[in-house]
Amino acid sequence: MPKVSHKIKLGILLFIFAGVFLFSQISKSYDDKTTHPGLTDEIVDFYNLSFGDKLTDEEKEWIVQGAMDEDTPPRWINHFYDPIYKVGWSGEKTGIWPTLLIQYFSSGALSSKEPVSSLDWLHNQELQAKYGAYKGNRTWERAIYEAVKTGNKKEAYYTLGFILHLIEDADVPDHTRNDTHAHELSWATLDYGSPYEEFAKQFTRQNLQIAQELKNGNSRPIVRNSIDEYLISLAEYSNKYFFSKDTINDPKYQYPKIIRTDNNFGYGKDEKNEEFPLANIKISRIVENGEVKKNYNFYLPTQGDGDNMLALNNYFTRLSRQAVLNGAGIKKARQYGP
Repeated sequence: MPKVSHKIKLGILLFIFAGVFLFSQISKSYDDKTTHPGLTDEIVDFYNLSFGDKLTDEEKEWIVQGAMDEDTPPRWINHFYDPIYKVGWSGEKTGIWPTLLIQYFSSGALSSKEPVSSLDWLHNQELQAKYGAYKGNRTWERAIYEAVKTGNKKEAYYTLGFILHLIEDADVPDHTRNDTHAHELSWATLDYGSPYEEFAKQFTRQNLQIAQELKNGNSRPIVRNSIDEYLISLAEYSNKYFFSKDTINDPKYQYPKIIRTDNNFGYGKDEKNEEFPLANIKISRIVENGEVKKNYNFYLPTQGDGDNMLALNNYFTRLSRQAVLNGAGIKKARQYGP
């Protein structure tokens, strides 16, 4: 049997990797079949509980469908925004695979277009038009155009769903700390992906009750001046107060900070100065030069429940509510029509 050169072996391996990379939708954020429609449903419900010009059930379904369709491959390569470095997805944190290799294959296997940040994608009509086979132009400007110029409420609300998806993604630390989280490729990258997003998959339209909880607590939707303010504000929030799995205590980011520990968790403080568990302590007896160090990580959703999931549960409680508070105010940021 003839020998196969190392170059051919590498080529075959990379070809397989690229193919799986293309179809596995590696860098999605909240799940497009469970969490995204669930959060979008809650956003519409909270809007209806807060304002007089209520959305109908049909209009809600248009919005929810748009939120699901924004994850049509390969749109999701444009769903990252790091508010510290003002960049989009760069292929970082993909397990054993070098960043440059991921960037190389993303330019061919994922899309012929260079990824842009979600802040750019939100408005980039020219680029989105080039995604014609993948739902096309669904920018903020398209939503306004359909609502104000054509009066096509279905297209306006459907496109609004695409916008809400980007806002929800800005609420996920992996997407604002440039953590690729290739969960479906964990067998190839040796990287689990995002424990937070896997944990969040359990929350759906059937079991989320955020809107009513916020209403009962006398909360109101946050109304900002522009759509950019919504995305940037949420990105800054999720970046500053929460870790992604591969950026725990990463010197690249000043925040968040672990301020104290016990036997189980490292703790930080949220925007209200309330303490909560930032990460699990997985190994607490690493001795270097006589110093006892602690290794922080997250338990995976498959590794238990109860106290093991306390950190991730605290993440979702805070992050999901910010998504709903902000998302419900977007329709008031600019007029969508009658």
